[in-house]
Amino acid sequence: MTISDKSPTSNDSYDEFPYESYPFPHTRPEYLRTIGVLFGMTPPTLKTARVLELGCSNGGNIINFAETYPKSYSLGVDLSKTEIEHGHKLIQKLGLKNIELKHMSITDLDESFGKFDYIICHGVFSWVPDAVKDKILEISNKLLNKNGISFISYNVLPGWNMVNNIRDMMLFHSSIFEDTHNKVKQAKLFLDFVNDSLQDSTAPYAKFLKEEALALAKHEDQYLRHEYLAEENTPFYFHKFMDLARAHSLNYLGDANIQTMYLGNLPAHASEKLAVINDIVRTEQYIDFIYNRRFRCTLLVGKDTVINRAITSEILDQFYTMCMLSADKLESDIDLSNALESITFSLIESTATSISTSSPIMKAIFYSYIDNIGNPLKINKLLHVASTKLPQFALQDFIQEFNNNIGKLVLSGYIKLFESKPASIFEISAKPKASNLARYQAAHASINKLWITTQINQLLAIQLPDKYVLELLDGNHNLEQITTKLTDKFVKGELVAAEGDVKITDKATLKNLASKCVESSLEKFRRNFILVA
Repeated sequence: MTISDKSPTSNDSYDEFPYESYPFPHTRPEYLRTIGVLFGMTPPTLKTARVLELGCSNGGNIINFAETYPKSYSLGVDLSKTEIEHGHKLIQKLGLKNIELKHMSITDLDESFGKFDYIICHGVFSWVPDAVKDKILEISNKLLNKNGISFISYNVLPGWNMVNNIRDMMLFHSSIFEDTHNKVKQAKLFLDFVNDSLQDSTAPYAKFLKEEALALAKHEDQYLRHEYLAEENTPFYFHKFMDLARAHSLNYLGDANIQTMYLGNLPAHASEKLAVINDIVRTEQYIDFIYNRRFRCTLLVGKDTVINRAITSEILDQFYTMCMLSADKLESDIDLSNALESITFSLIESTATSISTSSPIMKAIFYSYIDNIGNPLKINKLLHVASTKLPQFALQDFIQEFNNNIGKLVLSGYIKLFESKPASIFEISAKPKASNLARYQAAHASINKLWITTQINQLLAIQLPDKYVLELLDGNHNLEQITTKLTDKFVKGELVAAEGDVKITDKATLKNLASKCVESSLEKFRRNFILVA
């Protein structure tokens, strides 16, 4: 995220405090298309898609898409000249011809730029003046192709009612300082002061302030500057945002996080009461009230777009599915057929979210998902794989039980859907290969910020051995060559291996260690959408 079209001085603040341009998987056109198809649309094809990002920073959110789909076209606009220049250098080094980044105002976009299939505006809407907000919605209407999808994120109420107290405090304390860096420094010191002052208080308000102060203290200076010390930060009630969108002939498709739309995730009595409301916007607003929501990622479409949110097992059959789970026991340590033994499966990205089952069929299905993390499968393929684990059950038994559960698993956030197979491979080839972007990121990453962009636009943290392995994944090095080059890194001291306090120098031992590092890195890449054909 970076910001566009603020006051004349705020543009300078983004050059002074550049906002790290991260990839955001829920903004990626593949994901937007998935939500569109799920809700009955026929969104434009990805291979030739035209993508527009408003507030693109250095293009870190859309460059991967451009590289993956060479016949597509992506345009990013941003007011930060520094970030656009950084993006130009990266695009040039990657040799991409199908993406442009322009240093310009959102307000200067018009129909001469053509129409787009997917429009992305992440982390901009709440932070710009009203005239620019209006322009963003105008663009989402006038520049969006038929069956196209526009993504807009923004801060929302009621969640920001209390958070605004923190922002007001930080703005008040930092207002007497002129230098921007000093403002941020003083704001952080103020957070420390708040936390220390309330250390012994057990009052609910004190508890909230302490939790927020501790959470904000972990963020980088750029985040505090542009989120809490920004000149503009306007949260909206969802229904008020939709009033603005409808005034521009835009309709609500859904939320980028579809599980937040599912009434079944609410307590039963609340779900029953909200289910009788025949108005999706009002229902969503009530959910925001219940959860005290503070941020939304809304998908908008043209007002005449036909939407069908009735999700059936027949509809879900057309999607590739993945479930990123870990189990409290290894499959090899249990008897899958034992209907008396319950196994707990937890989401890897949120171990506090778990589901337990003693059903032999569901256990086989979940273990099959674990085996295929990084390899989304269509449901019929998944169930075929799972059925081989329990040959005493018929395939129809798997189909029936899974159909009884899949809707809730999808809408509760356990199962991820992919309308098209991600552009990565699950096999480790003789000469493994990663995208040019991922290899560039690895080669130029600082030791303190080792991360790369996956083929599903996720940020993947890597370790130093991963970095060196990744740099060699150009499709020209076999495993032995990669191991030899990694061994050299150990020998030269660029990678250090030790037993206790004693550094390992024996070359045979280092080669064995390098071989294990290569194996571990490739397994990590295989399961995280890094390897490509």
